[in-house]
Amino acid sequence: MEFLSKIYDQDELFYWCNCLGEINMPGENGHFIIHKPEELPPKCAELYEKCQKEVGPCHRYVVTFRGRPGMLLTALHDESYYCDAVDIEDKPTSADDVLVHKCVMDLAALLVQRRCESMTTDFRLENCCVPIFGENTDPAGHELCLFIPAEVALRDIDRIQDVFLEYCWRHEDETYLRNLTIGFTR
Repeated sequence: MEFLSKIYDQDELFYWCNCLGEINMPGENGHFIIHKPEELPPKCAELYEKCQKEVGPCHRYVVTFRGRPGMLLTALHDESYYCDAVDIEDKPTSADDVLVHKCVMDLAALLVQRRCESMTTDFRLENCCVPIFGENTDPAGHELCLFIPAEVALRDIDRIQDVFLEYCWRHEDETYLRNLTIGFTR
């Protein structure tokens, strides 16, 4: 299991596109420039054409991770999702509400990290995929990610995505969190 914040700090991940399929190129520094798939490196262009989708149950990105091209699957575990799960308001209105939100998100981070750790031993991920946990790496919350090397993604991304989704947004995690926080939320 890897940690997304550390990967970002060490500049080990480059997103060749966003989740909508808009292509990024190195050195653009936040400037928006329209690119075409044929401008991508050959393996990334192949991944873009065969694996990139704009819609679906999780986000897909063409990436280079530690110099290897591949696909990154991501699932956002945001505060709104957990507020719904434990039946609290999305927007805290008091200091106590802020504390409850922080506790809920801290507990959620532990649950998502536990799911990420479980992926490391799942034989269906063929020991070639890299589970990645992002604690508060998105402004809205935590991210559960899976890097799939290009050669694996090109032949099997849909099956691997199905396995990945089994680890996302688990009802038993919601129940566990709701039971732990019941005294705080009433």
